[in-house]
Amino acid sequence: MPISLLLTAMLVSASTVSGDAALSDPATLIPPEYAPGFPVADPELDALPGFVAPPPGYGEVPFWWWTGDPLDKERLLWQLDQLHAVGIPGVQINYAHDPSMTTYPVEPPIFSEKWWEFWRWMTEECAKRGMGIGMSGYTIDWPGRDNLFYQLGITDGAMRGANLECTSERAEGGKAVAWDVPGRTILLRAYRREMRSIALDSAVDLTGFVRDGKLAWTPPEGRWLLVAVHVNSPERSLDPLNPGSGQLVIDRFFQPFADRCAPGAEHALNYFFQDELNFGVSGWLWSDSFPQQFQEAKGYDLRPLLPALFFDAGPKTAKIRLDYSDLMVSLTEQNYFIPIFNWHWSRGIMYACDPGSRGKDPLEFGDYFRCVRWYCAPGH
Repeated sequence: MPISLLLTAMLVSASTVSGDAALSDPATLIPPEYAPGFPVADPELDALPGFVAPPPGYGEVPFWWWTGDPLDKERLLWQLDQLHAVGIPGVQINYAHDPSMTTYPVEPPIFSEKWWEFWRWMTEECAKRGMGIGMSGYTIDWPGRDNLFYQLGITDGAMRGANLECTSERAEGGKAVAWDVPGRTILLRAYRREMRSIALDSAVDLTGFVRDGKLAWTPPEGRWLLVAVHVNSPERSLDPLNPGSGQLVIDRFFQPFADRCAPGAEHALNYFFQDELNFGVSGWLWSDSFPQQFQEAKGYDLRPLLPALFFDAGPKTAKIRLDYSDLMVSLTEQNYFIPIFNWHWSRGIMYACDPGSRGKDPLEFGDYFRCVRWYCAPGH
């Protein structure tokens, strides 16, 4: 496969960003001459003139696929000149994946010293032409495989994520139950089954009936539901609830690009693209500290109420789920999305994204809109 150019049009338009970020007035921190095409955070902005005659830095950003033949400076420079000649303001380096969704092997290997030499040289060439350059995380940061995020120590298991899952089984009074309890179970209880819900106040703690991972219990008269809430924690995942998660990605992935620009060409780096972000865990995210944080934030003990995340538990169900989601998304924002946003915004670097759901799943990242607002240019 030859080095190819896929000119995917991404028209970057002016936008505003929520004012509750850690940077109260981010627009004042960025000299305009250092950030052509950067979003304008002015609620009174009239965007129409910019669409009629786009200012410098606004336009198409081609996906520049560095997959295939070994990188060659003469070919790369010829391609860059073709783009520059037709007014393309910047480029985005991309890598493709094989049928197993793993990044194709390339020469030189991505992030090898030889590769960084190409990066340093290309930032200098882009700066000479007044063009920007950036990188896409496409295939590089996908979890669950031996990808570059794993090799960089981001998804190597040291900060693995977790989510809650639930296993259940129906039981009838007087009939003995023999049940294999899932590993890492944090709640094991039986509840009386009502017409369409479970009665939380009928809970029977079954942990004392477990021996060697097997539950042996005979329920009293009536209809029962056995519930085991357990933790799933894939090794090659990332915990966005962890206070160090966003900073880890900055230190291992984003910052090296800034550090390795050619001297005097630092401002050529003006763009990163997050493609189909996936932490390797989803749904009801969990951490060992979450119950205590929940108690402090919401004022009640979450642990005995966990089955309400998976079953109708009567009038309390909606409140429990909303409170859980609110804290989960708040921690994800504070610990992952906002630090990464601030790193980009404070440097005048455009941070764009294409989420996996294409905006069709409002529960992506717990709350699609609360999390995706922390990009300068969200879209798909």
